[in-house]
Amino acid sequence: MTHRSWFPTILFGASLILAAVFLFFTKHGAISFPSAVREPVATAVSAEDYHSATNIILDAYAKDHDAQKAYNALVLLRLPASEQQTHFDLVVAFSKLGLKDTKDGQSRLQALKAAHDWLHL
Repeated sequence: MTHRSWFPTILFGASLILAAVFLFFTKHGAISFPSAVREPVATAVSAEDYHSATNIILDAYAKDHDAQKAYNALVLLRLPASEQQTHFDLVVAFSKLGLKDTKDGQSRLQALKAAHDWLHL
């Protein structure tokens, strides 16, 4: 004699109820999903704003000599297209310093200082 299990019936019924509740809330706007296509947010950064933000980071580095902190702050900066190469060189230099390759990191910073008079190095 086999015993009949109600588990599949209960599971199916609970799934139907959950689907009905989900459809109800999505139709009435209580649950909304972000659209798949998002418009890009255009926030232009001027070169002057980038220079001042970078120099704040460099001034903090001059005080505490924490290359990893400077690297992390530089990576988060927004930058204008005209400063991409300079920014890349700064990030690489601080990456080298953070990895204890001080000779290469310092030489990269000196080269940047010689090339860009606005840098507070």
